[in-house]
Amino acid sequence: MEVFRRTDINCRRKRIQIIINKKQLKNENKITFVIPEFNNNYNKMKKIIKNVVLLISIFTLINCSKSEDNSNSNSTSNLIVGKWQKYKTIFIADNNTYLDDCLVKQCFTYEFKENGTCISNEKGTITSYIYKIEGDFLQFYNPASNLLVDSDIIVSITNTDLSLNIDENDNIDPSSKRQWVFRRY
Repeated sequence: MEVFRRTDINCRRKRIQIIINKKQLKNENKITFVIPEFNNNYNKMKKIIKNVVLLISIFTLINCSKSEDNSNSNSTSNLIVGKWQKYKTIFIADNNTYLDDCLVKQCFTYEFKENGTCISNEKGTITSYIYKIEGDFLQFYNPASNLLVDSDIIVSITNTDLSLNIDENDNIDPSSKRQWVFRRY
């Protein structure tokens, strides 16, 4: 083998010798060198970059879904603002519905305000709360102490109706659990 050119290359603290013979140069327009160690490191780097891009994509998707959950909570917060009057009670165990005479007497109302405060009126007894919506829970806090007073589950909410499971966190007989349904007024 006749050596046409000999080149030494330093690559990652190792010396690599490249030898080109005259036959190779005459028969081909270009010569491709494959340096196994360099090629291995290059492939490792490609895998690392692919994995990093994959992780960033996954985190982006997770963050998008979390922000969508927040927007759902925000829409519930926007829908709840206003005055609500109880008009029926559903006993969950037997799914019996009892219409209350609250539409006539106004025995129970809520007024939710945009600033996060709430005023309830139960047969003339007026109570102020701070309310927060955490997922499906409507939580009522004492405004003076910031202690949780009550927590109800929001079953459904529309522009006209609000349904709450009011006994969900209370230690009562399951057959006595109730759902209150309110109408916007």
